[in-house]
Amino acid sequence: MTSTALGTNSTTTPSAPYALLPPAADVIESFQGAAGYHRGDHLICQWASQTMTLHRQAVITPDRLPAITVRRAELVRAIDDWTELHVLDGPLAAAGLRSPGESIDALAAAYLRAEHLSLPADHRIAPATPATDAEKRSAWAEVDAAAVSWAELVRTVNGR
Repeated sequence: MTSTALGTNSTTTPSAPYALLPPAADVIESFQGAAGYHRGDHLICQWASQTMTLHRQAVITPDRLPAITVRRAELVRAIDDWTELHVLDGPLAAAGLRSPGESIDALAAAYLRAEHLSLPADHRIAPATPATDAEKRSAWAEVDAAAVSWAELVRTVNGR
């Protein structure tokens, strides 16, 4: 599958390792810039990286939120379409599964919030007051819950 409409020239085939969803650790690495940019990186990680970039842009340039929201929806659909085509060989709904694209989008949002709260107050966009330890723990717990949710989806989908 070649997808130039979504800003990538990556080609994937339904052969290993691309016919499986990547583990949560790989997705999180793509949020951190350690994956998703290199030749051979999983296409889902490339799209996860783009999703995180869009979440960051939404914080920095809120006036562009409508266009960013449209682009995020395109990435969610691309991830779901890829999963249906290369992993499930059929619709997600027929398999009774939640959207992998929405799961990655939710994980990116949770990760960005936790990352943002972990920054010193003078490095954050808003709020400018220091985050409490409880707020930081809560935010990272949300990341953990979203990562566990992704891992469960991966286990289910990849096990089919």
